[in-house]
Amino acid sequence: MILLRQICFLMLLFYFEALGKKAEAIRNYEIYASKIKGAERSEALFSIATLHRTSKSYAKAIDFYTKVLMINETSSEKQVEVAYWIFDSYHHLGRKKEANKYKEKTLAIQEKFAPEKKGIGANWAAKIRFEDALAVFMNFKAITLPKNSKNQQAAIKNKLSMVTQLNKALLNVVAYNSPEEIVNSLSLLGQTNLHMGEFLTSAPLPSGLSADETNK
Repeated sequence: MILLRQICFLMLLFYFEALGKKAEAIRNYEIYASKIKGAERSEALFSIATLHRTSKSYAKAIDFYTKVLMINETSSEKQVEVAYWIFDSYHHLGRKKEANKYKEKTLAIQEKFAPEKKGIGANWAAKIRFEDALAVFMNFKAITLPKNSKNQQAAIKNKLSMVTQLNKALLNVVAYNSPEEIVNSLSLLGQTNLHMGEFLTSAPLPSGLSADETNK
């Protein structure tokens, strides 16, 4: 009878979620969470946190995600995911110090469960590493070619150095073997090569070339 009541209650929760009635779903999830323990409670609190996050109530989401991390029965995979969403929520709130703390915590938890990177929580760590690579890419694109010919060689050298740095960052992403981030990395690599080609072809030709050399 108790199991039947739990099943009916869960069906009601899924019904509220399906209808987009998040406030009702959260209220009922909280009632449900207060009556259960262990892994089941962890999942219920995670659902509450996710409903808050998708409603852009990031502070409330952080509160419930933190409660999930405090439950011993929370699975290894879920621990990495929860740490990632706390990082993401702090990022949306513009709280850089806390975001960086949970960024590093996500990577540390994932490394604890999967020292070789592939495996438990790899896709969440890969997302963070891809964001790092994307930051390198944006710095790479920000380097422009100076009009002063004396400074152009230094700019090109700096640009090429950034390509090397970006390649290393993308290799680090790929090491997690996350399909989504592998695709994103390949796309970013393609954008990098295209941008570098356009950058080099936009450089003015050195003076003193013959007509044939200029046409080449």
